[in-house]
Amino acid sequence: RNCACRGNSQFAHLSCLVECFTSRSEDIWCGRQKAAENTMELAFAWPWETCGMCKQHFSGKLRLDLAREFARSTEGMVGGVRIFRHITAVGWVTKALLESRDQGVYDASVKEFEKCLKLIKMAYPIYENDPNQGRGYNFMSQYLHSHVKQAEGEVLSNYSQTVCFELMRALARNDSSIAEHRKLYNKWHKLITSSIATFEGLKTTTIGMSAPQQIESCLLHLHTQFARMKKDFSLRGFDETGYTEEDEEKAFQLSEQLMNTTIQERGKSSSYSIQKAVMHAQNLMQATKSWKPFVALELLVETYHTAKLSLGPMHSDTRSVLINIGSLIKNQKAANKYDNGRTFCPVDSYDEECDIYFVNTKGLTGTLIDGEEIGEEMGWDPADVILKRGALVKCVDLVKASHLNGKRGWIMDYDEKCERHTVQFEDEDAKSCLVKPGNIRLLFWEGEEYQAGLKAHEDTKKSKPEKDSSDSTPSTAESEQTDENNDDGMPGLY
Repeated sequence: RNCACRGNSQFAHLSCLVECFTSRSEDIWCGRQKAAENTMELAFAWPWETCGMCKQHFSGKLRLDLAREFARSTEGMVGGVRIFRHITAVGWVTKALLESRDQGVYDASVKEFEKCLKLIKMAYPIYENDPNQGRGYNFMSQYLHSHVKQAEGEVLSNYSQTVCFELMRALARNDSSIAEHRKLYNKWHKLITSSIATFEGLKTTTIGMSAPQQIESCLLHLHTQFARMKKDFSLRGFDETGYTEEDEEKAFQLSEQLMNTTIQERGKSSSYSIQKAVMHAQNLMQATKSWKPFVALELLVETYHTAKLSLGPMHSDTRSVLINIGSLIKNQKAANKYDNGRTFCPVDSYDEECDIYFVNTKGLTGTLIDGEEIGEEMGWDPADVILKRGALVKCVDLVKASHLNGKRGWIMDYDEKCERHTVQFEDEDAKSCLVKPGNIRLLFWEGEEYQAGLKAHEDTKKSKPEKDSSDSTPSTAESEQTDENNDDGMPGLY
């Protein structure tokens, strides 16, 4: 069923679900049944979206199959006052296609979006006020007219996200021209700004006055999406307005506000709330100037336990949380300073008593020292290692800067000349500095969620190879931190 149901209740025939949901949807539209407390007839789509037992949203292939059946069951309503139901159904299809994010569905998604927008244009004249009708009819027409407008805003929003994903895929594949990339960017920008304008216009309509919080939530989501993508598109030269620290802080605030608002409206265990928590964690992970890995990791671990209990360990949203946990702690890799090739190998563990790293050297070619044979595992002195950028660490045994001992941070870079790592600290009052490898220790994460996260991330890399440069850490050029109080402009040496 691709929801949170488990055991025997997680299985059902698609045909049985379709028959049940078609009947329930009709009963809700006709007022014979309520989808839930404090809902009305326009909640007729709920059965197609939400499981009646676990109260969680359907996901994956089942969601798309149900959306298509929903659209098929309402095809005969086009041309009459019930056209809104078919618009909603086609809207579900576009949402399901958006969720899948498969590379091969872009053209199909565009077709569905254009179809839905065409239906919306057909619906507007149907719900225009008729002076020959009674007052009750005119009120309902206004109400449905505003809901059609809301549907248009949602379709434009989802359409913009679909175009955005296609643009990011095209940039990653690097198999199309700059002109094609620019064309996709312009389309994304036009769609999302049109969606924002549509929702702004809804504030003065019937739905805007009866449910203002709903409209504000939609606008918050759109502004968060816009702020989030502004960084990527500015760095690639599409957005000529540039990206500042103020823009980054605004993106943080918007994503955190969206997460908290969604939790308040839907509850912490809702799949939507879990998705927004992951999105906020990703914003924290992708920061240019103020990367916050420990804050993001704490949020992801908390979200994972919530998702595991409410959605189950096999749910796609639970797996998404694990993948992001794995992407944060995966940089437990090191190269030996005597290896001219600087091959980074996984560090399996650290023996505190012997003060030595146990390193998996299966992928290492050549020798570290002339004549020494490389085995599958080696013990490396912490003073001889070069840690991978983004590795989470702590400082130890510092003498001149003993106040930094025990403080957590992450590797920003390695200076070949002075043979020290640039370490940025979790404590914002502690300035970044250059630290000898012997005074740094990798942090190792115990617990089921961390091991499962690493495995999920590795499985994702195997099925969809990524470059190391796409890691969640800032780029080298962007991550250089300097101590403004030093005359030479360099971080302090320790």
